[in-house]
Amino acid sequence: TVPQAYRLALGILFFYTIINWNRDHNKLGWMISGLVLAGVGLAGMAIFSVNWITTKIQLIPAVVYQRFETLVSDVIHPNVMAGNIAILIPIGAALLLFAWKKLKRWQAILLLIATLFTTSILILTQSRGALLGLGAALLVAVILRWRWGWIAIPFSVLGAALLIYQIGLDTILDFISSGVSVEGTEGRVEIWSRAIYMIQDFSFTGVGMGSYMDVADLLYPFFLAAPGKIEHAHNIFLQVAVDLGIPGLVAW
Repeated sequence: TVPQAYRLALGILFFYTIINWNRDHNKLGWMISGLVLAGVGLAGMAIFSVNWITTKIQLIPAVVYQRFETLVSDVIHPNVMAGNIAILIPIGAALLLFAWKKLKRWQAILLLIATLFTTSILILTQSRGALLGLGAALLVAVILRWRWGWIAIPFSVLGAALLIYQIGLDTILDFISSGVSVEGTEGRVEIWSRAIYMIQDFSFTGVGMGSYMDVADLLYPFFLAAPGKIEHAHNIFLQVAVDLGIPGLVAW
């Protein structure tokens, strides 16, 4: 619980610092530059710190990952790294969309290189959730950028419908939800059901931050996964309610 509490406190402190420090355009520029560089730094660190998974997206050759050498003992899960990078990529991408003509040429080139580099590393993490999140963020940016940008919504829906028609809904759901420790939609549903049990039984207080795995293995054992394998609820809303109870979910 302690690391999770520290993480939450640092997150709150970070956002309050940004809001109270960012008082003019000059500081806004420094903040944007810092966030873009943070994305590049995380992407660069991923090359030697991520425990790469190569079996999710078959289109990426496994030989690509043979060039990466792990240099740290405490490796990072690719989904965790992808979740952090995906938050930062839209900042540079939006700046390119909205302010391309206002940027100096060298600034635009560096920003484009940074965005392409971080996006490439995100793709290599094979984190489907992060890729879907980035796609949604870019869709919002397009809608806000151009007067007729909203046309991208029906085209996206049509493309998704055609994909479902060609491949099949079950295949797509299994592709999105399956993972190294979770096999297919059935595995995710079992994980979510344990989270719902916890919310029902600990609705006011929650089970405590970071305690999902211990409580699930003790009180609601899995049928499709071994003990000690499922660390969290695989859904942010369920996870907050599990950790902090219904009042915590409402506050969040």
